[in-house]
Amino acid sequence: MDTLAVCPRCASPLKPGDTSCETCGLPLELSEVGRDAPGSVVCMHCGGRIQANETYCHFCLQLKPQAGAALPAGGARKRVGGFSALLSAFFGVGVIVLGTFLYSKTMKEDAADVAARGQESAVAVSTVPAAAVPAAAQAEASTSAAAGVEGAAPAAAAPKVSTETLVLSRVYDLLLLKDRPDAGIVFIDAVSGKRFPATMADKGAFRAVLPNVAADGYSVEVRINGRPVPFLEDDDPPYRTVGLEKRREAAELLRDPNLAHVPLVPSPEQPAVTYDIAIVAP
Repeated sequence: MDTLAVCPRCASPLKPGDTSCETCGLPLELSEVGRDAPGSVVCMHCGGRIQANETYCHFCLQLKPQAGAALPAGGARKRVGGFSALLSAFFGVGVIVLGTFLYSKTMKEDAADVAARGQESAVAVSTVPAAAVPAAAQAEASTSAAAGVEGAAPAAAAPKVSTETLVLSRVYDLLLLKDRPDAGIVFIDAVSGKRFPATMADKGAFRAVLPNVAADGYSVEVRINGRPVPFLEDDDPPYRTVGLEKRREAAELLRDPNLAHVPLVPSPEQPAVTYDIAIVAP
């Protein structure tokens, strides 16, 4: 059996060596399979070869064309198929547009209906006669309007500002690192000169309550057996945490007759402070 001269689908002329129809795109490779078998025909749906003893194409499962059936004129099948596809496309677009229009219209009508019901409800509420409201409810409303919105959270109270500061002190020997319960501490108002002796709270620990009124803070006086002794405010890091050599270097400062101290200035934001003191045993 010779090579196909015309396309079995659209009857368009074929050239030797064509692998598909240039008009309708039907692949022709499958038609070469078993083309030498007597009585075989080419499937006009997929281009496959249907043998004489077969009733359908085993490639695309379409029924075998009846013997003597006339093929359509060249290119007619493609044109008909193209027109059908174009018509189907227009129909599909029309259905989408119509559906969108109907949906939009329905949504607008529903929104208008909801708005109308809301206006009716507002009118109904605003036109309730005063006589229909119980007297107790009217009185409660008047009270709420005068006193503010009932149930509203009370205004946040202003933070309390402390007028006194608790000073916690510990006096210890700078070299021996031992507490000195025999010491005495006095805080002196730098402006008025008023003295505030600290009391012993525990062995070697003292406490004092100082008013937050001293503009220039308080100076500190440390006494042993009733006599003033030089001292150092605890450093950062504390002297207790450093080695002996560092503590000896600090002890040399106690020999300076011009040793000055920073005044202790209590802060209202700090209700308690720690003020440890290091001395050298006389």
